Formats: sequence, structure tokens, C-alpha cells
Amino acid sequence: MIGGTVFAPELWFSKPEGRTSYRGPVILGCSGSAASLRMIEAAPRIANVAGGVVLVCAVRRPASSTPDRHLFGPEFLTGETHLLAQSADVHEAMQSGRDAARRAGLPLVAVLDEPGDPVRSLLRAADRYQAEAVMVGMRRDRPSRQVNRLARRRPARLDLIASNGSEHLLARKPNGARLRRRTSMLPLVPRPFEA
Repeated sequence: MIGGTVFAPELWFSKPEGRTSYRGPVILGCSGSAASLRMIEAAPRIANVAGGVVLVCAVRRPASSTPDRHLFGPEFLTGETHLLAQSADVHEAMQSGRDAARRAGLPLVAVLDEPGDPVRSLLRAADRYQAEAVMVGMRRDRPSRQVNRLARRRPARLDLIASNGSEHLLARKPNGARLRRRTSMLPLVPRPFEA
């Protein structure tokens, strides 16, 4: 994009000062990955969640969740097997998230499997439960592209905390600070003179 505006990830995130308190529910993104489980176990150290937590597992469903009626034999079973395997993966991720929340002593409000894109799923759940914050896991010391997308799309009232279990980053809207992408210089071509 020529002349566009981009936000650098370091403008979105900063290290929180102390432990934050939330009276309302907090959404915890749970994918079953090691990063999300570390974040769930670290949640009590990151924030006081008096309003409880809602575990949300985003599920990307295939375009058609019902198998094609025109398939017979092994092709039909393959479609059914894929749906069963996906359902088992989601159930396992939700169960491991629930277990991690119990070990951490977090008060569970609900455990959801939200269909769709993870960013939209987390924001839908936050809206439905009037959550004050969303917490997600990160692999290293920097948020992923998906976490940055969540930071850009979240409403201003919603805090976003990304954690790898030991380091925690709080997303904030930049205060007018923007990085301008350098505009490419186009060569000047003289226009023919018309009389």
C-alpha cells in the first residue's frame, strides 16, 4: 500500500505494571497448545479474575459440516472420520484447558467451542459475556500475527493480555503514535505539451 499507515507491534504492547483486577468475566483463549495452557496456569499471577473466566476454543469448521450425500463407501467414511477427529481434538483441547484452569484455581463461568476464525470467536465471546479482558498465549516473547490482529480489532474497553507463562504483555491502543510507511517515489515523466 502506497502511503499507507502501519502499526508496529511494539506500539501495541507493553509490560503491565503489577497485577490487574477484573470484576467482570475474563475470556481465556484455549487451543490446547502448550502456549495456551501456560497462559491459563499463569492467569492468577497476571490478574485477579474475581468475575470468573470463560474458556473459549475457536473451531474452524469445514465449509459444509454435513458430509456430502453423493459420496458412498470409503469416501463417505473419510468425511465422517474427519469430522469425528476434529470433534475429538476440540474436546481434548477444552478438557486440557479446563484441567489447567482447575489446577490454577480459576473460577470457571463457562467452557465454549466457538465456530469460526479465532479472532472473531474470541471477540464474539467477549461481547456475549461482557468481558473486561481477553487473555491469549504466545509462544515466545513476541505476540503472533493472530494476536496482533486481535489487538487491532478489539474494542477500546477490552484489555488484551498475551502471555507465554513467564512474560506478559498488555495491549493498548496507540495514542496517535503511528509509523508511516515510506511512500515510494515514482519517476517524474514529462507530459506532452498540448496546444
